[in-house]
Amino acid sequence: MESHTTGKTNETLSNLRRLLDAGKYREAGELIRHCGVTSGDLTNAYGVVLMRSGETAKAVDLYRSLVASAGVSMRADAPTLFKTNFAAALLVNGNVSGCESVLDEIGHEDNAGVIRLRQTIRRWKRSLPIWRRIWLTVSGEAPQQTVTLDFAPSDQLADTSLRPAA
Repeated sequence: MESHTTGKTNETLSNLRRLLDAGKYREAGELIRHCGVTSGDLTNAYGVVLMRSGETAKAVDLYRSLVASAGVSMRADAPTLFKTNFAAALLVNGNVSGCESVLDEIGHEDNAGVIRLRQTIRRWKRSLPIWRRIWLTVSGEAPQQTVTLDFAPSDQLADTSLRPAA
């Protein structure tokens, strides 16, 4: 039997999906703030709302608090979805090197989120002027530049792999 909190979270996530699909980011943020439930899934969903509404710096801070350990690495128990969303937030906030570092730490090169972010970075690098590509190759440092995703951040709001089967 599903607990009341889990049921409310699932209902909220379902409502959030509809609002996000309709581009109603303000309403989605309000729904999360007023639902009265706190969970990793809802925090992750709020990060998605922040990214999609252009508040990328806030999304980076939120995800850092969600996935970062006391040191400089990520929590081992944080779901891959949360980590890939952190990487996406870094990318759209202009921190390409940070995004690549997070992707390297995640591993899971067969994960759909990791694949899409790596493809986005490759396309972005190919779009740079030749002198910037040379500098990137020589220095290893990507310029601080906002990278536009060619997909909406996080098609998935919750890590469904952690849910018990219905």
